[in-house]
Amino acid sequence: MTRSVAPERLSEALAALKEWAASDPSSWNTGLSTEGARLAQKTAESLIVSGTIPSFTAPNHTVIWCAANVFTAPLEWVVQLTANGGTVTLKAPSDSPESAIGIAEAFSCMNVKVHTAPFAESWGLLERADAVIGFGATASMESLSNHLRPETTSSLHGHMVSIAIVDSDAGDLSETAASLAMDLTLYDGRGCMSPVAIFVLGSKQEGFAYRLSESLEAAEKVTPRGDLSPREGAEWRRKTGLSRILGLCIEGDNWAVATSPLEHFEPYGQPRMASIYCVDTIDSALEALHGVPLSTCGTNVDGGLLEGSGFTRICQLGEMQSPPVNRLHDGVDVLKKLTGAG
Repeated sequence: MTRSVAPERLSEALAALKEWAASDPSSWNTGLSTEGARLAQKTAESLIVSGTIPSFTAPNHTVIWCAANVFTAPLEWVVQLTANGGTVTLKAPSDSPESAIGIAEAFSCMNVKVHTAPFAESWGLLERADAVIGFGATASMESLSNHLRPETTSSLHGHMVSIAIVDSDAGDLSETAASLAMDLTLYDGRGCMSPVAIFVLGSKQEGFAYRLSESLEAAEKVTPRGDLSPREGAEWRRKTGLSRILGLCIEGDNWAVATSPLEHFEPYGQPRMASIYCVDTIDSALEALHGVPLSTCGTNVDGGLLEGSGFTRICQLGEMQSPPVNRLHDGVDVLKKLTGAG
């Protein structure tokens, strides 16, 4: 699939990326504060620019079905596909199309278009697609798959869960907490690679909770959290109330550290809330995750201890929401799937 030469239109694609990164995201309806959206912009641009964009024969027309929670998710694929001569249509989230429109505007010279109609009114897009990349709820991706033509290549990604595993006795506790706070700050912790739960081992579990609260408080001053939806607000109050009864709750303006017994583990999180479960062993954490669709594990323990655990990506704390270009995404080589090479 790949060749050693650089893609023919790479410089144009990177110029469009630079234009997008310089855009004002305040009107993009990302759900983040303006500072939070700018942090996501800077991070996404840096990851793409510092990576290696391969040369390959791109599908003539790729549709990217976008989710609302991580507005930068289409970018790496837009850059790689357009740099290699492909055209792209973004199916924008119908409730918040502004960020996808922003990408299409910056990449208009690369023939990137945007489609803003509701989900159920967008099946016609697939008739003109040679390849499809999809992000969203698992049920949505199943429905999308059912509407694809047999000859259309695709890489569809439903809901996944990411977890942090922390040994409180390993390394500097404040540095560990600061790294994890970044994972909880990017995209306000709403992404599929954000840690919905943190399993903490070792003898300094409570100390780690307080260090993490200090880091989240510091992060909020620099990068404020966006507003909670009514549903998120109700869940926030339930979760913090439960942790006050069953464990420990440290709460500030727009952030919280909530510890609960392992039997109350929930495979979903809240924006800027660190949900901590204290465990004696890694095996105890992995047992709690049985049956959960796993994505990323951020950790400060030896990654070899997590082999065969079901995670598709294991990384250092602070890197959970900053995956490199050309990784396996949910264990899948997306470009190979799109080009029919694998």
